[in-house]
Amino acid sequence: MAFAVARFEILAYTRDRSRDRLVFDEDVVMAMAGTSEPLAARQSERIDALEVCLSKLKPEHQKTLTDYYAKGYNFKEIAAFQDRGHSAVKAMVMRLRQSLGKCIERQMASSA
Repeated sequence: MAFAVARFEILAYTRDRSRDRLVFDEDVVMAMAGTSEPLAARQSERIDALEVCLSKLKPEHQKTLTDYYAKGYNFKEIAAFQDRGHSAVKAMVMRLRQSLGKCIERQMASSA
């Protein structure tokens, strides 16, 4: 009886695994691993550059970005905290993003 139950469990497991679309051949897994390693290193460099660039910002700009990206406040909420207009906060965040993007590119070019 126990062998029959075990056999049915194995058959069910095999059936379920064959339906799984996320099962890759070993070659595919190795190819993905070879591709993702350099991307992860590049991403790490970008994060380091972002930290440097963020440290160069004024504290109030850092706080605005933290409120928006880390704490998830929307532009209206940040505008209320800062006693500014919604459009002014939105424009400031967009300018800061552009500035950070350029700074990150400069940082990465200088470190290469």
